[in-house]
Amino acid sequence: MPCGLCLSKCHKPDCRPITANFKIDNEEKELWANLGGECNTKKLNSLVDFLEGKDEGWIERQHLRFLDRNKLRGRMEMSYTS
Repeated sequence: MPCGLCLSKCHKPDCRPITANFKIDNEEKELWANLGGECNTKKLNSLVDFLEGKDEGWIERQHLRFLDRNKLRGRMEMSYTS
């Protein structure tokens, strides 16, 4: 059985369907993605925060976020918030 709104029959219990609407050359487009796994969701959350112009300090304080290496902020390895 496919997930609620998935376009494919992925059969993944943790599949999270995502839709994004955007404009290219004044033409509206819609993009669907099925993200399985918690780490992909965290990366998408961080991407949306970045596109909305949130600063890195704000992102670090949010739940379910991906944090890339940043020597200036003392992060030598990629990590995730819980």
